[in-house]
Amino acid sequence: MTQFLITGILVLLLTACRSIRIFTPEEVLQKSMQASTIFSSVSYTMHAKHTAGNGDYTNVLLQGNLHRESQKHDWRMSVERNGMFVGSIAGVRAEPGDLYLQLPFPATLLKVVQDRGRTQLDNHAVYRYDVVLRDAEAESLLDTLTESPSQLPMFRFTGTLWIDSESFLIRRSTWDITMQDTDEMMKLDVTVKNHNAAPTMQIPNVTSVENIFENIPTSLSLLLGIPKLIDEMQ
Repeated sequence: MTQFLITGILVLLLTACRSIRIFTPEEVLQKSMQASTIFSSVSYTMHAKHTAGNGDYTNVLLQGNLHRESQKHDWRMSVERNGMFVGSIAGVRAEPGDLYLQLPFPATLLKVVQDRGRTQLDNHAVYRYDVVLRDAEAESLLDTLTESPSQLPMFRFTGTLWIDSESFLIRRSTWDITMQDTDEMMKLDVTVKNHNAAPTMQIPNVTSVENIFENIPTSLSLLLGIPKLIDEMQ
C-alpha cells in the first residue's frame, strides 16, 4: 500500500513538472509587453525623486486610475522640495492618454542583466529581472517620451521589473536614471494594480499651489509627462 502511494505521488509530480512551461527572460518580457496593451483599466502609483548636483531634491507622488472604455484618467499629484511640502493638485482628463503604456518599455529596448528567478510580491508569484535600457535605442525612446529631446542630455536607465508569472502584467518597476555629463539623478518606483478592476475615483479636495509645477525640475517634469497634465488644466 505504501509503495503504491509513493508511486502515485511520483507520477503526479512528474506529470506536473512536464506541464510547466519554462520561459526565458526574453519571452517573459515579450509576453509582458503584449499583456500591457489589452488591459481595460488599471491603477498606478509612481514615486519619483530628483536629486540635483548641489544636493537639492524634489519628491513627486503621482497616483491615478486609467479606464480605456470610458476614456477617463483621474490623477492626483503632490510635491515636496528638500523635505518641505510644496503643494498638491488633482484632475481628470477626457482620455486616458499613454501614461501607463510608457511605464513598461518595449521588450526590444530592454536587456536582462540578471535573472533573480521567481519570487512573491503582494501575494502574487512574479518573475524578477534586473534590466538596463539598451543604449543604442535610448535616444529614440526619449523622443517618444518627451517629444523634446534636445532639452535634455541622454538618460541612462537601470531598473528592476516584477512581472506576474500568470498574467505577465508588470506589477512593479523601479528605475535609477542618470544623465550624461551632469550630476543629476532620478529614481522612479512604479506600482501597478487593479488590472481590469480600477475604481472610478472622485477627485478629492486638495491644496493647490499656483507655482507647484515651477518646483519640479524640467528633466523630471518631461520624463513624467507633466507638461501634458498642465495642458489639460488650461
